[in-house]
Amino acid sequence: MGTHKPRRFTAVTAAIAAIAMTGATLAVGLGFGPAEAKPPPKPGPVTGLQMTLTKPADNFLVEATWNAATNATTYDVALSDATTGAPLAGNSVAITSWSTLVNLTGVTTVRLTVTPKNQRPGTPTSITQDVPDINAPFGTYTVSWVDLTGTITQTSLNDDGPIGEVTRTVDWGDATTPEAWTTGDTIDHLYAAEGLYRPTVTLEDGVGNTRVVVLDPIVPGDVTAPTGTFTTAPSTAWQQLTIVNVIQTALSDDFSAAADVDRWISWGDGGEPQAWAQTISLAHVYATAGTYTPQVILKDEAGNTGAVDAQPVTVKADIVAPVVRITLPNRAVRADVSAWRQVHGKATDTNGTGVDTVSVRAIEKRGTAWYFYKSTTKTWVKAGTRGRAWQRSKPVVVHPAATGAWAARLAGLKKGTLLVRASATDLAGNTCRAITQKAVLTAW
Repeated sequence: MGTHKPRRFTAVTAAIAAIAMTGATLAVGLGFGPAEAKPPPKPGPVTGLQMTLTKPADNFLVEATWNAATNATTYDVALSDATTGAPLAGNSVAITSWSTLVNLTGVTTVRLTVTPKNQRPGTPTSITQDVPDINAPFGTYTVSWVDLTGTITQTSLNDDGPIGEVTRTVDWGDATTPEAWTTGDTIDHLYAAEGLYRPTVTLEDGVGNTRVVVLDPIVPGDVTAPTGTFTTAPSTAWQQLTIVNVIQTALSDDFSAAADVDRWISWGDGGEPQAWAQTISLAHVYATAGTYTPQVILKDEAGNTGAVDAQPVTVKADIVAPVVRITLPNRAVRADVSAWRQVHGKATDTNGTGVDTVSVRAIEKRGTAWYFYKSTTKTWVKAGTRGRAWQRSKPVVVHPAATGAWAARLAGLKKGTLLVRASATDLAGNTCRAITQKAVLTAW
């Protein structure tokens, strides 16, 4: 009996499980499966959308703010040309503000659209705004005159707004009342007397942006070129070395101030004239020997030009090498190492450009071995042969004093047969033939 009860219980349990599985299958068949996650609510529209346009530099700064939309996590911002629909800028942000720098040349109205998002987009909100005209008109002009009549000619006129709304007013620079320039590309004025006058044209657009254009002078009656005097220093120079200066000592014109006279200088060596800015002198180095006369070209504000010769300069070539000597120590100490630790001498360049450097090399035979002096490390290095020692030696290079005296230190010198070789180079690059001095060092 005890063994049959569990079997009946097991059968009942299995039947219940089968019924449950059948019910589950039926539920699936009827579409009552596991519940899917509901999508987030669609974001509401943004409110309080505002936009400002300013121009701190070349591009406009567009700044926008708005109130947060319900259920929104991000916002797609798009700026476009309201007239053509062309996109200008945009971004996706997670805050309620946005800004950008954008070039709005040729754009008269912009549209800003903000779309809230939360996996799916909400309703977009847009505003439009006119691009403010903050640029003044710009024009270009030429001037001319015949006798006492001055003429201004307009060669271009531009503005962000309608050109027809731009007004022009001319101040002729002679204390007369400014004159409205209402039509045409030219306007004339009769001056009361000869002189130098500085006219201006004031441009104003339809929203009040104003620009004053300063024109070239009108100089009726000026037919005389400016004059001046100029000196040259030094009067003799070395080619490729000496700086030659042309110095202005006087400059005058009948109408233009000296500071308003343009200057160029032709150095007389075949080069193009060089513009001479507002300095009292101008410098030049001649490349080849010869005699040159610098010429200064002067031009006043009326366009009258004249040329004035400066003093001539004679340029010489230094083709002679300098002379170098090694000064021997006193005979009593000539065999001492201490007397040769610093080699002395003199270098001259009579009638030349002057000595620039003296180069000193040294080698020494110690027993049967040759050593060369390496100035870069101030050490003596062993070499296989005398010739190899000369080749590998590194010279001590010194600049002589004004008297021509020079000294070169040989660190770490020891007893042996010392050979010192010196040469000199002048400022023109000429190098003399090296001289060699021998000393047998037997004492310290």
